[in-house]
Amino acid sequence: QATALTAESLALFRMCGDTRGVGECLGNLGRLAFLRGENGEARTLFLSVIDVGAKLGDREMLCTWQPRLGLATLYAGDTSEARRLLLESLSFCREVQNSHLLSRACCYLAEFALWQQELEQAGEWLAQSLGHHAEPHHFTVLQIRRLHVAARLAAVCGSNTRAATLFGLVQAIRNRIGVELRGPMRSLEEAAMESMRARLDTSTFAAAFAAGQQLTLEEAFATILAPA
Repeated sequence: QATALTAESLALFRMCGDTRGVGECLGNLGRLAFLRGENGEARTLFLSVIDVGAKLGDREMLCTWQPRLGLATLYAGDTSEARRLLLESLSFCREVQNSHLLSRACCYLAEFALWQQELEQAGEWLAQSLGHHAEPHHFTVLQIRRLHVAARLAAVCGSNTRAATLFGLVQAIRNRIGVELRGPMRSLEEAAMESMRARLDTSTFAAAFAAGQQLTLEEAFATILAPA
């Protein structure tokens, strides 16, 4: 339904000659492709909206969509370009002084650092993301990504019970807002789950996962920021 509505909006903005509206629609189609796990299609759409933002000289549009392009580029395996895009995005976000956009850029940099096995850096970026804009009473895709990074980071660091608890909360939020993980995020989660199950007995894993489903976001953020 969202895809159909966005495609209709795109056609209307093109008829009106509204370049900014066209760009926003392309970006939202990219987000939808990302949620479906179609990383290549998402990357193509994000490139298009970045081109629109650059032509308009619209820094906020670049802040909104370039971090997503950076993440799609990372998942495509181009880590050097992903790093450049994400760090440049962070600079743009600081320039426009938007705490929400800063928060998301830092979260994506945490994902990048974890991908690169830069574990301490991943934790620092995650803490910065929460520091800029935590929103502990909002259940969003960004919250899922933050918790996903935190859970995988905990698993890599050997804090398996903490990881299982955070994955439990991820599942609860996904159920609440109707998001099914696909593409790279699903593969990364499955790998982390397999690692945890190999290290924890079944009852311990189940108890930690169930406990996570009862956590509030505020409690989870305190857990993330606490020393391992």
